[in-house]
Amino acid sequence: MKIPRKGSLVLVRWDDAVNHGPRPVAVHNAPDTCILETVGWITRRTRRSLFVAPERGPDFGDGRFRWTMRLPLGMIREIVRIA
Repeated sequence: MKIPRKGSLVLVRWDDAVNHGPRPVAVHNAPDTCILETVGWITRRTRRSLFVAPERGPDFGDGRFRWTMRLPLGMIREIVRIA
């Protein structure tokens, strides 16, 4: 899978290991995975993970991102470059 470069705005479809629905369930009762979609800017990539920030703004400090999500590369199904 080709991963767009740092700073790209992307939609990432990935397998969440635990379903965090409106009624949290015990891990042993949870489905194996739940497909989620995350939209944000790629801030970093390592050998094992892709870091995506869903919010950015001028007052969020270094890098202009409020926070980032770490998505394990092995759980990513698709990356769609938006901009």
